[in-house]
Amino acid sequence: MAACELRSFYEHLRKEMCPRTSPSSPDLEDDVAFAAQMCKVKAIVKKARPAPPKRRAERPLPSVQPSADSVVSLPLYVTEKDRRRFLQQARKAAEKYGVKVVRPHAGNLVAPFLVQGKREAARAFIERMEVRGQTRSSDETASPDITPEHYGKAIGKGGARLKYISEKYGVRVSVPKDRESPIAVSGQSESVRGAIREMEELVRQDLLKRRVALPVKSHEHPQSPLVVEGPLDAAERAVASIQLHVSERRRLNEAYAEERRRREELRGTIPVRVEPGGSGMAIGKGAFRVRHVAQRHRVRIQLPERNKPHGQILVTGLKEDARAAVAELELMAKLKLRPEHVLVPLRIKSEEHVLVLGPEGCRAAWLGREFGVRVVRPSADGPLMLEGGVEAMARAEAHVEGMLSQRRLATARRF
Repeated sequence: MAACELRSFYEHLRKEMCPRTSPSSPDLEDDVAFAAQMCKVKAIVKKARPAPPKRRAERPLPSVQPSADSVVSLPLYVTEKDRRRFLQQARKAAEKYGVKVVRPHAGNLVAPFLVQGKREAARAFIERMEVRGQTRSSDETASPDITPEHYGKAIGKGGARLKYISEKYGVRVSVPKDRESPIAVSGQSESVRGAIREMEELVRQDLLKRRVALPVKSHEHPQSPLVVEGPLDAAERAVASIQLHVSERRRLNEAYAEERRRREELRGTIPVRVEPGGSGMAIGKGAFRVRHVAQRHRVRIQLPERNKPHGQILVTGLKEDARAAVAELELMAKLKLRPEHVLVPLRIKSEEHVLVLGPEGCRAAWLGREFGVRVVRPSADGPLMLEGGVEAMARAEAHVEGMLSQRRLATARRF
């Protein structure tokens, strides 16, 4: 530092420090010496620092064309069934060609392997694996089964759905501008099939959520059919359920009409032949016998008019039931029963008559004492009949049927 500069600096310090300390103070001398030393260091550093270089104008870097020696990452598609064999052979082949094979994620079976290395070496490695049949190098182009009016649902808002499909399966999806040609999906065979399958499913799910109005076809109301409104899937299920219910009801109605027609053909009206003046015995007091027979055989009985003494009792119903009712009424008119009694035939086999009668008629006598009924056998070949009150007849008949059913069961177990 020059002497003049030190002197001027010293004078400046003395003027500043003068009110507080004297110029001859030892602290002031130390401060001045330290300041002089720092000025020397600053001057030395300033002289030693080189001047910054002038900045030059930046020029664009020249474009470099990829050469055969540049490092690249080429995709290599391998089928799922061949991945294990490919990994066994890829290690030695990769060492031979000086490349590195990067496996995709374990759960992603459609993503390709990446072959990293020099361009020529990577291509040679891929060609070798293709020749050995370890890769799926053949591209495929297919179209999903989607009608043009549903292309918008396949594309998605802003093309989001196409982007999602392309990134997930590694395929190219091209949509025609005319919206009449089919959508084309290009890529590896398995990836194309997976992309088409998911695209069709997404469109189908969107269509199922759309609200529609479906008519229900009906032969009874062709001009004003029933309409079901709601989501497509739910509406289709509702229409199918309604049509199934209608067809089932139609089938039941037809079966009922056929049964009625058949029963009408089998129905008939049979008169009750009794002696003159014997109609009252067949009818009973207050017509209770007629009501009992009609209810038992499910037939309709028409009584003669009072002003016609020779009128006949007419039984209408199925011919078989009508004949059984007529036989009971005729038999009650002949036997001259008590006014409060009726006859009920036992519907059992002829070989079971002995079981009801018992040895020397002991069981028949027991039925009379127990239930207040009488066992009647009108003829040798005719059925057994019970005579008594309506309630007593019902109890006795139920007891006989239970006894015979137990005998039949014991006989079946014995054999």
